[in-house]
Amino acid sequence: MRAFDVKGCVIGAGRPKTIVSVMLRDERDRPDKDHQSVAQRLVAQALAAVAAGSDCIELRADSLPESYDAAAVAELVRELGAALPHAPLIFTFRTKGQGGLRELATDKYVELNRAVIACGGADLVDVEATVGDQAARGLVECARSRGVRTIVSYHDFAGTPPTEHMVDRLAHMARLGADLPKLAAMALDRLDALRLMEATVRAHDALGMPMITMAMGGDGVLTRLAGQMTGSAMTFCALGTASAPGQVELGLATRCLDDLDEALGAFSRSPEAARVPAAGVVTTGASASASLPLDSRSTPLQEAKAPGRPTLPFDPQITLAQDAKAPDRSSLPFDPRSKSHA
Repeated sequence: MRAFDVKGCVIGAGRPKTIVSVMLRDERDRPDKDHQSVAQRLVAQALAAVAAGSDCIELRADSLPESYDAAAVAELVRELGAALPHAPLIFTFRTKGQGGLRELATDKYVELNRAVIACGGADLVDVEATVGDQAARGLVECARSRGVRTIVSYHDFAGTPPTEHMVDRLAHMARLGADLPKLAAMALDRLDALRLMEATVRAHDALGMPMITMAMGGDGVLTRLAGQMTGSAMTFCALGTASAPGQVELGLATRCLDDLDEALGAFSRSPEAARVPAAGVVTTGASASASLPLDSRSTPLQEAKAPGRPTLPFDPQITLAQDAKAPDRSSLPFDPRSKSHA
């Protein structure tokens, strides 16, 4: 895994690094002449997130007032970056088509990101793969020339694509030059989440680089916490209001990540620990046969005779189809086929 260091935060090694997004969430959060400036409010949010334990901060620039032009956004990023000497700052303008708050034409999107890269305040920039290969590759090269790392991202809010499609998507973003390919897909069930984790493992092992993946929604929570096992190097967390569906609260996420890191570390330091039975646990298998007072002539089948079946309130030999007869609906207070009770 090609880990890299940003402000002392090593991305791609150890447990996944946490990210909290700062943004102006609604009109009430937009300051007027009698309130703090936009920069002051966002700096306050960012410092609160760092104090709460977030490793990194993401600025969601699509939440800024529409009057902000590229130069104004770049100045804001410079101020925010200066206020975060030890926390990497990720700059993101999430377009509406990718789940953001505002749309931006491709030429304006490129202009904005180039201005932010040049200002020196951002440590990483998020480049949406949907802008097209040429524009994405140009922004990646621009960032690299300034020592800024890139996340090339793709979001699918309709569902979770086929596993092979996700692996190919991550590989394509890597070919565009991303330091961190990012893939987010909406999990419609738990199997979607497991397929995304499989795709992450396969892409990570094939590419040998860190990436960011998550299955959005409640069924995808595990994908946000198990990145150390799959190869997902960063995870977005909620501090107050979540910026995407399924984000885990920062404090809870940090505890889960640390506990899994400790557990994985224990076995990596002593691989034999995984094969040593705890006290009082019966050892099975060939390695235990020498210590058991068994007749050497007996076979496993002879030793494993099924015990007599106890008296049960039902016959376990009845098939599922037989045992799942529909109830008499006349005795129910509603018709279970009706959707009006859902």
